[in-house]
Amino acid sequence: MIALLLLGGIGLLAFRLPLNSRPQAKLYPALAEYLKSAKKDLETIPASRRAELDKIALFIQNKRIMDKNANLLFVSGDNARRSLLAQVWAQVAADYLGVENVHAFSGGNIASTVAPTIQKTLEKIGFQVNPVTLSGQPAYELRFDEKQPALTLFSKVYTDQANPKNNFGLILTCDHTECPGPDGPTDRIAKSTVQGPAFKITLPYTPPRTAEGQANEAAVYDALNRQIATEMLYLFSNVH
Repeated sequence: MIALLLLGGIGLLAFRLPLNSRPQAKLYPALAEYLKSAKKDLETIPASRRAELDKIALFIQNKRIMDKNANLLFVSGDNARRSLLAQVWAQVAADYLGVENVHAFSGGNIASTVAPTIQKTLEKIGFQVNPVTLSGQPAYELRFDEKQPALTLFSKVYTDQANPKNNFGLILTCDHTECPGPDGPTDRIAKSTVQGPAFKITLPYTPPRTAEGQANEAAVYDALNRQIATEMLYLFSNVH
């Protein structure tokens, strides 16, 4: 298929060819029902966040038209909660909606451990989550259909060898107080890699750790999970 994109008034003509594509996902039934329900929440996304999500969609669309993989790196403080959920839902939404050549990653300012409530939150809505060990560290293998390879979730720094080093989209899921400018991941990534990110954006989520150990812990995690799932559905529904 031939696609035409106008960038800054410049016409770019490209042939769409398969590039490291993943098969379109056929979700486990419970997950499919969850996303069907989440679609009803799309209109609740604030206009300010839709505007930021649209920028990510355009980045992905441009990469696809140029026959390049769209690598997305979600970064938070310790890669234990928000950035992991964003990675999961970005990959699931892309595969579910048939948006090819998208690969989601995550990292943090520091490496920690995956918050135990993440496993519970994802299992209750239909994911298959299996604890594993990766290089001596606790990790989880996550499945959402029978065809897709499992996603491996573990806490790591954003410069980990598992993550892209250049020409990726950098999405900060923490705000400026957690990811400060001069010494934050945006600048450190750019200084520590060959080309750094091709695209940077801040899409902060409220950290759920303050609810851990409290009566509302599960509810807070469920709400965050739903918010991220809904926003990733919106994002990939707008990649054309």
